[in-house]
Amino acid sequence: MEAYRVIPIQTRDGITNTAIDDALEYSLKGGPIVVFSKWTPTVSIGVGQDLYKDVDVNEAERLGAQIVRRKSGGRTVYLDKNYIGFTIIDPTHGVSEFNFPERYKEWCSKVCEALKYLGIDANLKGNNDILVNGRKIGNAAMVARKDYLLIHGSLRYRYDNLDEMLNILKIDGVQLKDYKEEASKVITSVDMESEIGEEELYNSLVEKMCPNASVEAFTEDELETIEELKKSYDDKKWVKRGMWMSGKRTKKLKSRGPCDFIFDKTLMIPSLEGKVKFY
Repeated sequence: MEAYRVIPIQTRDGITNTAIDDALEYSLKGGPIVVFSKWTPTVSIGVGQDLYKDVDVNEAERLGAQIVRRKSGGRTVYLDKNYIGFTIIDPTHGVSEFNFPERYKEWCSKVCEALKYLGIDANLKGNNDILVNGRKIGNAAMVARKDYLLIHGSLRYRYDNLDEMLNILKIDGVQLKDYKEEASKVITSVDMESEIGEEELYNSLVEKMCPNASVEAFTEDELETIEELKKSYDDKKWVKRGMWMSGKRTKKLKSRGPCDFIFDKTLMIPSLEGKVKFY
């Protein structure tokens, strides 16, 4: 059995948590590395996403939410103390038949297993949407890199941040706060589905996701790398524009919309159908 390395849960700001995704590629010597995290209020957007179509920047600033742009794709995710986040660095070790999509699905299934173990009937929709009774409780995104699979995801523990989320998030320029009644029916949380404590949930995630785990803190070298990488994520031009460059050509940024309210490619707020475009 592979030896898993677990970085224990800790509250970090959005830039730090995002830099960790890149920093740990330099530590790929053994088995998978799983980092658990709590977040200060953060809006995380994908590399090719139009910030101003999908985020109310002024409202984010008013509410004290940090905006970060990932170097991976995916949709907008709002994160704060109500979530348990996880980053997975799964090395290929040069195995040519390493199946990235299948491995991705296996990891997300482990999150469902952790919830099922605690009595919450969670299931996957597609490879990465984690649902309970048809409502989204968690999600993940993957990036296939040369030597490893990178997954970052989150699981909603508490359901008391809907107003903050909807005030900040937009889709194709349309404010989601005007669709609160419909949006509230799309998502759920652990505390809505059970009386499980947050520590019990965390322990179940570690047990089901990381068998034979060695729990370790970041090394000094890793901490130095994280601090260095944070500079690129804190670059205001990167956050605002985040352009994909291919030679001298620049791809136009587009709306991707909010991860919580789009299941696969289906918008789950009926009143917005036909009013917005996203990809």
